[in-house]
Amino acid sequence: MRAEKGTNFAPSFGWRLSSWLFGVDRVHRLQGGLANQMFQYAHAWALQRRWPARTFTDLSRYAEATPDRAYRVEQVFEMQDHFPILSASASRHIKRWGLDRSNRSEELTIEFKESYLSHDLRGIVQGYFPSFKYSTEVQDIVRKNFRFKLGLPSRNHRLAEELMRDEAVAVHVRRGDYLNPENKADFSGICTPAYYRAAIEHIRLRRESSRFYFFSDDPAWCRAEFADVAHHVVEGNVGEDSWADMALMTRSRSAIIANSSYSLWARWLAAPKDGINIGPCRFLNGNAYGARTEDILPESFIRFSDRGEVVPSNSHSDLP
Repeated sequence: MRAEKGTNFAPSFGWRLSSWLFGVDRVHRLQGGLANQMFQYAHAWALQRRWPARTFTDLSRYAEATPDRAYRVEQVFEMQDHFPILSASASRHIKRWGLDRSNRSEELTIEFKESYLSHDLRGIVQGYFPSFKYSTEVQDIVRKNFRFKLGLPSRNHRLAEELMRDEAVAVHVRRGDYLNPENKADFSGICTPAYYRAAIEHIRLRRESSRFYFFSDDPAWCRAEFADVAHHVVEGNVGEDSWADMALMTRSRSAIIANSSYSLWARWLAAPKDGINIGPCRFLNGNAYGARTEDILPESFIRFSDRGEVVPSNSHSDLP
């Protein structure tokens, strides 16, 4: 039975046989870039704490991934509690007999749903699960595992010191793939120049000595658009080093994030007690995929609209 809404299901005879043959109860089929992998692993740890099972990860979706979309979470972070990877033979068996279709719990939205924790899901578990609400009970595990394992590239050492010393504000601007035709309708037009300028002014009025460090997949656009406010536009951390921007952003006192899991994780990992955190009042356009900002942004975030207006955290007026 397919469990799109996270309802429990009784594993089929085929899955029970596979469990006996391969020692597999639950398989998390991972997908997406580094930050998406982090959310899916956080959900996997939370589910494992409530419902211990013989759990594996399926990395088949990364067979032909580009460097910036490769499976990187175990390379970048300590990951002491990582799950073993499903063997190629087990994966072939599951697909050959269609067990991944008949024994699958798949979350098709990005809303938080308690049912994906309250049921002992067996078989394939798939979804992005982009909410820290899933990991509320396992924050100790998440923080222990998501410690950066790699040292920063040498070109970033001086910048890392600046971010720790100054009244630094990390500003994340994501354009790149958000402007592609297949993504533009869902992701673009949310974090506008008006959004960033209003957020910058909000912080400046409260901390006059703030310096704004821009992190972006389009640094040239940032230099042109924000030349009057950008203290530094970070460049060079691409491909194999793309994780380094996240590590650098964790060092700033405050942050203005994009509608992106990448900068959202950077802020959560930083956990500053006295920082100012600003995020967009929506992450997707038109309530796409069931987007609910209250499920994604922590309550401590100040929310701004694409017009540069403050939006109350309990308001739904931001949804078109």
